Amino acid sequence: MAQTFARFGADLAVPLSRATSYADAAVARARGWPMRIGFAVFITAASGAIAPDGVGPIWLACVVCAQSIDAWIAAPLRRRPEARPSARRMIVYAASLTLNALIYSAISVDFWFSGSDAGRIFAMLIPAAALLNGALQAEGAPRRLIFTVHATFILGLPMAAGILSPARDLAEMGFVSGAGALIVLHVTMAVRRIQDGARDVRAARDAAQAERRRAEAANAAKSDFLATISHEIRTPLNAVVASAALLRRTELSPLQAEYVEMLANASELLLGLLNDVLDISRIESGKLEVEAAEFDLVAKLEASVRLWRAQTEPKGVTLAFDPAGLPRRIVTDPLRLQQIVFNLLSNAAKFTAAGTIIVRGGRLSGPAGERLWLEVADTGCGMDAATAERVFESFEQAGAATARRHGGAGLGLSISRRLAELLGGGLSVESQAGAGSTFRLETPLLGPLIRRWERRARRSWPRQVRPGPGFCWPRTTRSISAS
Repeated sequence: MAQTFARFGADLAVPLSRATSYADAAVARARGWPMRIGFAVFITAASGAIAPDGVGPIWLACVVCAQSIDAWIAAPLRRRPEARPSARRMIVYAASLTLNALIYSAISVDFWFSGSDAGRIFAMLIPAAALLNGALQAEGAPRRLIFTVHATFILGLPMAAGILSPARDLAEMGFVSGAGALIVLHVTMAVRRIQDGARDVRAARDAAQAERRRAEAANAAKSDFLATISHEIRTPLNAVVASAALLRRTELSPLQAEYVEMLANASELLLGLLNDVLDISRIESGKLEVEAAEFDLVAKLEASVRLWRAQTEPKGVTLAFDPAGLPRRIVTDPLRLQQIVFNLLSNAAKFTAAGTIIVRGGRLSGPAGERLWLEVADTGCGMDAATAERVFESFEQAGAATARRHGGAGLGLSISRRLAELLGGGLSVESQAGAGSTFRLETPLLGPLIRRWERRARRSWPRQVRPGPGFCWPRTTRSISAS
């Protein structure tokens, strides 16, 4: 015991490790308080049957009082486990731990000298169980204090009986103490292995978290770099695109017109690629924001369809738009919604050599409220299930042959899904090889509030400023950050 308190004094000289060990012990012992009281009640009941001398209830009252005092002393450590406690509090808490261990194992003396074999078995099991429980709940100085007290009862009771009782053989009790020493040794080794394993797990977890933070920092740096470089390249490239457009308006020979057309197409393709890289880097870095604004949904979709119809009709592909079921006006980010539809139409036009592309949508009711859904369905080449699972990943396409035939960087669908998630919705695909694909966008509306607020607005607003049919009221007009 003296050696243990010497080690305890040495621990006081290391404030950080001392604070950690005592705070951990306080938190663990608080969780085990009901279990210890329950065991004490059971031991008291057993005492009434094995050693009916009235000591059990007195011992139970002492255990409850000591445990309550222990919890009161350790309360500041539990509330602020990261704080560095004072040396005085550590000494008081150490004394409380020692007192609790002494009281808890003291009942084993009554059991031992009850005169029955069952009492002596209980007398050895009680401190052994308390030894294991205390060793697992604490480490450092608290563990040594608890360990030493319980081990003293395990080793000392048989020897005390051999000395004090003339009916007992000292040699026989010495062997019992040796068996108790084996219990203490095995518990020590088991607890050490358990705590070494836990320490290794914590170290591996900390290393994994540090590696993840490094990877996230590297990814953020990469995204920032891509965003900066893309922006810097896009500025002069816009001048190239504008110059090519101006050259188209001048008088050119057929050969010059061909060269200008090549220049314009290549620069527009490169500008689109840079815009995609800029968008994906801004999304990954959490710097892309979506704005809430009221706009005409049908008009936006009609404009996108008209733009792509001029490119699909020469191939013999019919591009249709079915506005039935769509709300006329909604509140969301019009630019990002149009960008998603534009990417889906671009994808459909790219992979549909003949047949039909149709844009349709409507409202969908569910437990979370009403949702807007939009679909872009085509009769193109389609794709198998394996390709459909990875088509939304960045820089992924249906295959190398597809990339060579149709071009592109494989960013459009990835950007579209992330934009859909920023709008509070999602983007999915249903496809079958050789039978076309259907991409479906869903984004939330405001459910019953739409109709209720529409009716209220029509009754109370002046006629000239009343919202039109299908207007969807915003939940908020604040910016929603990607982070």
